Amino acid sequence: MKKFTLPLILAGALLITACGSQQEPADEVSQTEIVEMENASEALEESVESIDSTVADLDEALDSLDALFSEEQN
Repeated sequence: MKKFTLPLILAGALLITACGSQQEPADEVSQTEIVEMENASEALEESVESIDSTVADLDEALDSLDALFSEEQN
């Protein structure tokens, strides 16, 4: 599970950095753009949480399969 978290966080940081570098100077950024970036950030966080949950579920499934294969070999 933790194998995927760091790359996702780094990808998100890269995305935010790329978006930030294309913005106008701070005094010209509209409130709408700020809200859009906050929404995008929240959506990214939710995606990371969802992926973490999916990876945890997959880890549990793999553990179950490992247990089944161990029983079959014995």
